[in-house]
Amino acid sequence: MADRETHVANFFETELTRELGPTDLVAEVMSTGGLQSPAILVIEPDNPNQREVILFDGAFTDTEFRATSIANRYLEGSAQSGGLTHPAGSVVRSAPLAQHIQDLNDRIDAVEEATVDTAKLEDGAVTTAKIANGAVTADKLAHELPRGVLGYAFRTSNITGLSGGPVDLPDLSVQVTVPAGRFLRVVGYVRAWTAPAQGNEANLLVREGNNILGLKRVIAVTNNRAEGGAVEALTRPSSGTHTYKLSFEQVTGTNAWEVHASGGTPAYILVEDLGGA
Repeated sequence: MADRETHVANFFETELTRELGPTDLVAEVMSTGGLQSPAILVIEPDNPNQREVILFDGAFTDTEFRATSIANRYLEGSAQSGGLTHPAGSVVRSAPLAQHIQDLNDRIDAVEEATVDTAKLEDGAVTTAKIANGAVTADKLAHELPRGVLGYAFRTSNITGLSGGPVDLPDLSVQVTVPAGRFLRVVGYVRAWTAPAQGNEANLLVREGNNILGLKRVIAVTNNRAEGGAVEALTRPSSGTHTYKLSFEQVTGTNAWEVHASGGTPAYILVEDLGGA
């Protein structure tokens, strides 16, 4: 199989300026016409007794076609398998040949049979430049994809004596390490509250330090009872360590509130990485 790209030119024709003997490898012509090597040409194409098909695969000049081996002369389609002499003035022509079709088929077969193996990788066939932005790495994927849960904390027993504030809820804080350019969701949950009196109001807060990131208003719908629920905050923090916490803030009334929590239904805070911001 010849995995090679042979060159042709439409309607190219020239003449020998010097006799081409039976074993000569250089054909001197009026002009090579800009043809590139390798090229398969026909000498005396219109004479069935003298016709010869030659693969010229050496370095060309403006007036010389060169073959590198006698094996490149007398190819299939030639009048004889050897012994031809072509006088000066003989026509040299670029014509469609069976060899051109075979070369094309061979190149297609070579592509189909090619495999990416260690040798091809080692010799630089696959390079950083071809991959454009370098290899696909875990760091690059991590910047684009969500990382999921970064941290969480549970409280499994009631918290009593809450008033005034803002005051941090015990056990309900979490410290996380955040890469640059991330989008986070912080969720806090309390299943129920004991409230001083019907209509009293308080806030369940998500905070970082003294900064309020999210707020849920809690209202006592009956004496001594307020519905629970979740508070959420979305944030795009700087890279580094961040501590998020749940806090209580009394809005109306003066008597103490109480958080309900147990092992089965704990109060919690959860920090999630939603992906690159």
